Amino acid sequence: MISKADLKFIRSLTQRKHRQEAGVFVAEGAKLVEDLLRSRLELKTIFAVQDWLAENAPKLRATTEIRKITEAELDRISELKSPGQVLALVRLPSPTLDLDRLKMPLVLGLDDIQDAGNLGTILRLCDWFGIEDVLATGNTADCWSAKAVRAAMGSIARVNVHYSNDLAGIVRDLKQRGKQIYASTLQGDNIYQTRLDRNALLLLGNEGHGLSDELARLCTRHLRIPNFSTHTHKAESLNVATAASIFCSEFQRA
Repeated sequence: MISKADLKFIRSLTQRKHRQEAGVFVAEGAKLVEDLLRSRLELKTIFAVQDWLAENAPKLRATTEIRKITEAELDRISELKSPGQVLALVRLPSPTLDLDRLKMPLVLGLDDIQDAGNLGTILRLCDWFGIEDVLATGNTADCWSAKAVRAAMGSIARVNVHYSNDLAGIVRDLKQRGKQIYASTLQGDNIYQTRLDRNALLLLGNEGHGLSDELARLCTRHLRIPNFSTHTHKAESLNVATAASIFCSEFQRA
């Protein structure tokens, strides 16, 4: 049964500050919750209909509170137009930023990415291309928002997102440790004609304003994805998540 207190609490988690205060985020839908059950994340409470509980009983953890509810009750607490049998409250992880661990692999840096869907898609791309760590400015969208979590799916559990109000300071430190710092810009070198170093941090800028001047100055090299259109009026830029997929693919080819 869903109480008024349950409903109020779950609805409060649509706001970033309340997620941080409570230390949990919401995951909805059978596929996503089942992915998270196989992950390192801690599922604190599961609200689910009987059919889902019966099918997934062997996967449920003893430490998770299980709440059997009706479809009507699920509809009340869900943000989805078509609720998917289950909603989980998942404890927010607290990944430790270990700069020594970031010395060799490809890492992404996000400068004030605002759209949570873009962010979630980028995290899913990172999971696909084997990128385990993402650095983000404090003003970047919250990766634990419902929109970002849905876009990332189970990848949200496999990619560490490190938020910082001093991303420039972290970039300087990584640069001193020998990491190559690349920026995605419209004025950079053609990525298809550039020899890339996989020991790199790739910085992606805000959807509207691009990369901040401070971060741009720290970069070893600026890169662009050339526009091959022959039309007079053509797309001015790529969606940041689309650009991220091309960059990640090229870096993994290096």
